[in-house]
Amino acid sequence: MKAILCLDDDYGISFFGKRQSQDKNLRLNLKDFLKGNKIYMKPYSASLYQDTLENIIEVSDFNNLLDAYVLFEEDINPYIDKVDTLVLYFWNRTYPKDVYFNKEFLSFYKEVDQSEFVGTSHEKITRIVYRKEASYAQEKE
Repeated sequence: MKAILCLDDDYGISFFGKRQSQDKNLRLNLKDFLKGNKIYMKPYSASLYQDTLENIIEVSDFNNLLDAYVLFEEDINPYIDKVDTLVLYFWNRTYPKDVYFNKEFLSFYKEVDQSEFVGTSHEKITRIVYRKEASYAQEKE
């Protein structure tokens, strides 16, 4: 699974069941990143991304999505063992939050790409791509 998350500087995901922020340029950056691939997400997320992304597939859970791009706006803990790639967008701000990404998970991954761009509502948004160490090693062979 290729998990996509938007995080604040404290690895916050959401607050009282709502996303922390949104940004049109982030959605455009994600569209370019996906290169036409399908992306799976919950209906709550699809309502924001449908104006920008093609190939959105709405699902109620992510259990059987092994080789797919999946947008998380919720706790990723139940799925982390299935994730071989993490695509993390950082708002470069701190927001209220009650759901976090456990940054200790990153110890199992290797950073393979990083880029920054200007958002419509944020001066700087950072995208960092991580791959599981084993996946990264196999790719380099």
